[in-house]
Amino acid sequence: MRARALSARAMRRAVTAAVEPDARNARGGGWGGTPPTSLDTLGGLLSNGPNGRGSVAPTRATRGPKTYAQRHALGRGSRKGWRPWVEAVAREFDGRGHRDWAHNLRACGALARVRSCDSCGDECASVEVRASCCLRVCPWCARIDSRERIELVSGAVERVEGYQRAQQRAAAARVAEQLREAAAAVAYWESLAAAARAVAREERLEGRLAAAARKDAVAERHDARAHAAAERVALAEREAKAVAELPRWQWKLVTISLAWKPLDATEYTPARLRQRAAAAVEAWRRAWDAGARAGGLAAATVRVELSARGHVHVHVLYRGPYIAQKWWAKVCGGIVDVRKINPGEDGDGLHEAVKYTLKLPTTSSARWVAGESCDAPHPTLAASWCIATRNVQLVRHQGVMRDAIAAEQVTPAPSEGDDAGPRCASCGAGIGHTEAVMVSTVAVARYLGPRWSTSGTPGIQNILLRKGETSRDTVIRTRGLPRRVTIMRAPW
Repeated sequence: MRARALSARAMRRAVTAAVEPDARNARGGGWGGTPPTSLDTLGGLLSNGPNGRGSVAPTRATRGPKTYAQRHALGRGSRKGWRPWVEAVAREFDGRGHRDWAHNLRACGALARVRSCDSCGDECASVEVRASCCLRVCPWCARIDSRERIELVSGAVERVEGYQRAQQRAAAARVAEQLREAAAAVAYWESLAAAARAVAREERLEGRLAAAARKDAVAERHDARAHAAAERVALAEREAKAVAELPRWQWKLVTISLAWKPLDATEYTPARLRQRAAAAVEAWRRAWDAGARAGGLAAATVRVELSARGHVHVHVLYRGPYIAQKWWAKVCGGIVDVRKINPGEDGDGLHEAVKYTLKLPTTSSARWVAGESCDAPHPTLAASWCIATRNVQLVRHQGVMRDAIAAEQVTPAPSEGDDAGPRCASCGAGIGHTEAVMVSTVAVARYLGPRWSTSGTPGIQNILLRKGETSRDTVIRTRGLPRRVTIMRAPW
């Protein structure tokens, strides 16, 4: 019997289940994104497979076919094209009094600047999509923000290891001082508690029971302070041990997921989404303060994310000591998934993890822009999330990562020199002299089709000199062809 061909969606599900069987539900990424394959559970971490002891919730791969988690309608996503989805979100903004957001979202990305190439005749040699609304749910503005953050963090992570080695001695001295102060506090409060109990015994022998009860209460308060100081001693000892193990530190991807009620409609309101985002950040803060900081020597980039199904979670790109997964779950109070980041054969495993941590909240594929229905968040959920996170910092850096980010920001970008300027995506020729034409982005996406998200590679015909060209033009083309479609912030 002839085997039935798998659809693209079924094949994608099968591949995802084979690579990361428990990743879609626990670390489901943005609007349906899958984790990079450079993440695993080696190095003593708990396994997350169907038979593992990890803390990841079971997915459809382990529950069997056609068994989906029950969710409210707002958590099931929607199947719309780009313009219908944008219009639906804009109507939500209009209904909630944010008419300026609605107007800006409708206009953002509607037009593209198109340049043609005189050398090869390509009518869409370069396409620049205008993005101007700066809304977090906008696919164009979100792509720009994601691209900038990925470039910034990717450069910073290369500095982190060296910064940690340089600051190890200072961190060890800082932790040792905290240990001495905590130990002195324990002795101080214990002595006060003992003195209060001695006075209470004397008061009780003399028959002044009320005064004795007051002294007993004072002793209990001193005992509580001594106990807190003893916890600080234990924390300083753990951090001192972690700082000493710096050569064994590795990069990890930590995902924190807190409990919520998918069937409850109030979970999707702006107020509740804001509370859930704050709770997820607070869970990470508890883990950071409870020892993950390793005396301030650890490095972390924290990002709050909302999945297309309404799941608020936190992704943390973390370089620090080994910590048992059970400890993470106990301190954070939810499901915590810890994955070690493999460097990969080409050394790009960490870069892939950075891209996964800071990935797009929405898709921007040519099929979606051209009008084909694709998986997208429910318009009401997208509007609620944008309102809930207004003036909320969703990406933050902690520990040594702050120093690395600051150094990366002040470092000037490499100058492109004479090579700057638009070039043809088909042949690599300069097209800065050609006149740009404003065209509807939807029309451009329909015209380009699969070429929307690809860039060519120079062939032998691109290396040969043409009439009127110089050797410098050939060198430019041999460096690789640019992407055909770029997203630019307005004004150009």
